[in-house]
Formats: sequence, structure tokens, C-alpha cells
Amino acid sequence: MPAISSLLTGCAVGCFDADKVDGHTLHVGIGREREPYTGIGRGEINIAGMPIVRDATGGIGTPTSDNERTKLSDNTTHLLVTVHLFDPEIDAENVLAQFTDLFTRYGLASDIRHTLFSLD
Repeated sequence: MPAISSLLTGCAVGCFDADKVDGHTLHVGIGREREPYTGIGRGEINIAGMPIVRDATGGIGTPTSDNERTKLSDNTTHLLVTVHLFDPEIDAENVLAQFTDLFTRYGLASDIRHTLFSLD
């Protein structure tokens, strides 16, 4: 479903097992030189200069690869999704509505909450 959502909107999408995320706050920043990051199925990757979402332990997602530590599994019951809108012309509310519809209709999701923020 995230792949379909990404294709429909043109936005990078991160999907994480929310129960594996450390803490209740995410931070968005830029990857640092030699910052450790293990991409799913990719091993250690260089994230220097890339946008990155971090939890209390470290990086969990970039626009090119989610982290091995917080990846989804067959046991995932709580999903955390990030949608990266790099084009200021994209209507964020419309994208959220599309994602909510897809996850509700095809993923049987419930209790969907969202937060919009921007980096200026």
C-alpha cells in the first residue's frame, strides 16, 4: 500500500513499525558524515547530506531507504508512516486524504492520526 500511495502522489514514503520506534518524538534533519545507518536489505549506507527522520536512538528513515531496526514485519500491528513532500506545489491535505482513504479501504486501518509540518 505505501508503494501504491507513493506512485499515486509522487512522494517519498517511509513505513515503520511504531512499536520499534524509540520514544514519542521524531526529528527531521540532515544526515551527518559517517552517521551509522543500516538500510533495509542494503547494509550500511552513507546518508551524509540526505534528509533523515530520527527517533531517540538514531535514524529510522530517509527518502531512499528505511532503517533495518524499525522495519515492518508480519507481527507489525502499529504503523508509522512518513510522507515527504519535496515539491511546494503538492497539496498536503489532498495527499493526506488519499493516504487515509487507501490505508482505510485496503489496509483496514483504524485510529488514523496525522500531523503536518514544514521545514522552512
